[in-house]
Amino acid sequence: HQDLSPYFDESVEFIKEAINSGGKVLVHCSYGVSRSVSMVIAYLIKEKGMTYQEAYELVKSKRQIAKPNIGFMKQLIIYELENK
Repeated sequence: HQDLSPYFDESVEFIKEAINSGGKVLVHCSYGVSRSVSMVIAYLIKEKGMTYQEAYELVKSKRQIAKPNIGFMKQLIIYELENK
């Protein structure tokens, strides 16, 4: 039931700045299944112009246990629509 959407832009900006300055970013949460995956998907949506589905499939190909919960998935789809 947690709303991650208020943190999407801040997280995307943090990741973008780190990458643009030549750094790397480790995005993690307790299990690396839903919350951290959602932040990476938000980055891919906003900065790489991917759809939710494209971003999810890319992340899933790198981390097989990736699976945002239904609430986060809905928030990310809304985020995708807002960033078209």
